[in-house]
Amino acid sequence: MDAEEVIINLKLLSQVEKGQKLITRDAYLNIEGPYLFVPEFVRRWRRQDSRHETVKCINRVVNDAIALLKKDPAMKLYIRQAKSGIMNLKETYSMCHQTCARLDMILDKIKVYDSIEVELDPDL
Repeated sequence: MDAEEVIINLKLLSQVEKGQKLITRDAYLNIEGPYLFVPEFVRRWRRQDSRHETVKCINRVVNDAIALLKKDPAMKLYIRQAKSGIMNLKETYSMCHQTCARLDMILDKIKVYDSIEVELDPDL
């Protein structure tokens, strides 16, 4: 994922509210909106979206953001802002202990890298 894709996905993650779910089928994440006629479970099944895919996608975005920190220390701000959306997703999926544990691992990873001072790579 390039830096622009990572930033867009982190910004979107920061906007997730409690009770909302993500659409993970495209290059960019999206927040699932309310639809009147098609039940949510049908839409998610048809897109092959699931909690597992959501967590995998979030983990990939966060890992890519962490990898880009040396090139762009401003990435730290976007990662920090995305934490609130990840915590809201944890609330959304609070009945699934495995999903919560996986989201906790991502939040722990963010916490570790948030506390580290990043030095710019002089070769970049």
